Amino acid sequence: MALKYCEQHDIWYDYKEGCPECGKVGRIAGSIIGNIIGATVVGSIKAGKAISKAIKKNSVKQKPVKQEPVRHMQPCTSIQLRNVNSIFDVKKDGEAGMIISVDFTVFNAMSQQVLCVAYFYDDGERPIMDCNGKFCTIDGQVSVSKEVVPNCPQCDYRNVQLFIPYSEIHVSKGEHSLLYCLNLFVNGQRILCSNFYGFTLTTFSDYSKNTTESSPKVTILSVSCEHNVQSGYATVVNGNIGPVEWCMGMNINIHCVVENAMSKEIGCTAYFYDSNQKPLYTDFGNRTTDGQIASRESFEADSQHFENNELSLHVPYKAFRLPAGVHHLLFCFDFYVDNEFVSGSEFYSFSYTAQ
Repeated sequence: MALKYCEQHDIWYDYKEGCPECGKVGRIAGSIIGNIIGATVVGSIKAGKAISKAIKKNSVKQKPVKQEPVRHMQPCTSIQLRNVNSIFDVKKDGEAGMIISVDFTVFNAMSQQVLCVAYFYDDGERPIMDCNGKFCTIDGQVSVSKEVVPNCPQCDYRNVQLFIPYSEIHVSKGEHSLLYCLNLFVNGQRILCSNFYGFTLTTFSDYSKNTTESSPKVTILSVSCEHNVQSGYATVVNGNIGPVEWCMGMNINIHCVVENAMSKEIGCTAYFYDSNQKPLYTDFGNRTTDGQIASRESFEADSQHFENNELSLHVPYKAFRLPAGVHHLLFCFDFYVDNEFVSGSEFYSFSYTAQ
């Protein structure tokens, strides 16, 4: 057996087995070191779990962001008023009146209701009030309107016509300086209001009074022309009535009904025009004060519902101062009750061959 001396413990020990004291210390040290390392690992694991828990506890949770739908801006509805024109002495459905012709452009109102309204005022910009509920607003102001529906995003309208009879502009008898303005609406919302436009209206009847169903009314049932009819006309010589001159001409035969005018004088006057509705003038026979060819007859209604199928107006061919050839001419009527205008007619056409 080989021995070896351990200076640290002052003992001899078997070389193969080593110092018993040093071996014990080593085992203790190893145990201590192992425990330290194990504790360190366990501590590290616990510390890691604590740190992870703290991180989870204190971490900020990101909330999902609500996505708002993309909103596209709707184009603004607008109207551009381009032109306004007043046309006077127009006859429609037997009544004389005026047309307000309007040009405008509508933007971004496709398939929507567009209403063009003319409101009427006196020269002091006070509304003219309605008397019979025919041409008026809900609150009773005299007005006339026309509706259109655009079929594209930008729609141009030309010559939109607003017709109103003179008898529906309820002012008193005489000459009046009047005004109107235009409003344009889209689905009931006013989009545009125009300036005032002025005009002069001369009435021969008092239209400011309430019009009821008992007012005189004339209805034309039929009209026919009878040519080559002879009739006599008194001549004037040096300011005196001369001999009767017999002339060929045509008769206009009218079948009409007069209501609510019993015992009153009913007057009917025919006025003559060329094919373009321009008045024809003459220096012979019956004519207006300004020389337009005209023919007038009158009768008395003997009942509240008086039918007259014998009314005939004669016009001599000699009154038509036209060049030789075939001419296509027009005439229309105005009816009066006790010299107050009641209604007018549409245009009727006839042909005349001048020699």
